[in-house]
Amino acid sequence: MLNNANTALNGSLTRTRFGQHRVAAIDLANVYSQLIIASPNIDPNGYSQVKLEKLVSFDNTDTLKQSLAKEKISLLSCIASGIETLTETISSNLSPANLAKHRRTYGISNDEYISDYLNFPNNTAMLCSFSINDSKTTSQTLSEMHRGTSIISQSDIALVHFYNKIYPGAENSRTAIVNIASDHVSLVVVDKGSPLCVGSLKLESEMNSLTTATSLFQEANNILASNNNATNEETSTPSSKLNYDLILLVGECNEQYLVNLRVALTNSNITVGSIELFNPLIYNFINIDALPTREQQLLNSEGYKYTVAIAGVAMALEYVGIDLSISQQPLSKQFTKEVYFYTPQSYLVKSVDLAVSTVNKIKQAVATQTTVLITAFVLSIILTGYNYYETSNQIISLDKLISEEKLALGVLKDIKTQYQQY
Repeated sequence: MLNNANTALNGSLTRTRFGQHRVAAIDLANVYSQLIIASPNIDPNGYSQVKLEKLVSFDNTDTLKQSLAKEKISLLSCIASGIETLTETISSNLSPANLAKHRRTYGISNDEYISDYLNFPNNTAMLCSFSINDSKTTSQTLSEMHRGTSIISQSDIALVHFYNKIYPGAENSRTAIVNIASDHVSLVVVDKGSPLCVGSLKLESEMNSLTTATSLFQEANNILASNNNATNEETSTPSSKLNYDLILLVGECNEQYLVNLRVALTNSNITVGSIELFNPLIYNFINIDALPTREQQLLNSEGYKYTVAIAGVAMALEYVGIDLSISQQPLSKQFTKEVYFYTPQSYLVKSVDLAVSTVNKIKQAVATQTTVLITAFVLSIILTGYNYYETSNQIISLDKLISEEKLALGVLKDIKTQYQQY
């Protein structure tokens, strides 16, 4: 249940009286990459919402830079995909104290990867790692686009977090979330709000996304069956059949894809209750009233294509999740059903960021106007020389006048002396 805004919340909660805290999320995994800008909102009934303010599709970095340059945001989140990261589900909560242990368990080297995690219900967690070299490159690119706070999130973790937030009955069902991107397919199995397994496969030229998705389901069922058998041997209970109450599709798909996937899963003896396109607008958590009519219609009809980016801004506004950037931010690591919007920076830090941004803009402007700068410099030298010449002449003239006045004063003194003698 989404919390009522009148509930007593943490002191760092962003409320409307503190002004708007705007964030942006970038999803690069689709045919057309997406940028979404959002801010916190309180609806007339007092419930917290994520208010979408901008939705931009782009196919080159220049368009993205131009879009960001026009916006004032306090946090920029770039969402890494499943094939860019190493993501694992953990059957216990993680903490700074046991993170190193689990990294060693999965052979994740401190010299090669940067890691972060998010804890979910029922004592489970998702651990994610990103190549340090890729993290440095991405972090540098983000810093060039945005001078404030930037983080690197992860698509599968964002989707599980978002699903648990908005889908009714998530805590009582087994759901598979399938993310069909332009170059890969990812699958996360969530049981009663807890992530059980996660996997991604790159789309090879000889395989289509439907075949790849089916392969991921088969592999996931093998893993879950193995885990169930191990648990049942310990508890001496019969194995339960592996069914899915719900399958949600995200990304590059459509209604026909649903039909084809159901047939493929049935042929693979995988039992499914319902298959749907992920609806990010369900339960009124996402507010799209500020968007142009065309974009509202787009999200109402094809919102599943933008779910990853929307999930990214939702996490960013709550300042929760993972950060795989080089300069990691202290995000909240515990999933909660309530909605808390946090301000990630103090106003002092924001002021410093603004000053740095201004200085950098001036530097950039100067760098692009070299000819004008040289001309101005030469003119300033000429004007300085002329002013020096004029000032010198004036000083000489004044010295001459002073000398003449001193001479006149001496003559008057002589006249005064002669007068006194008479």
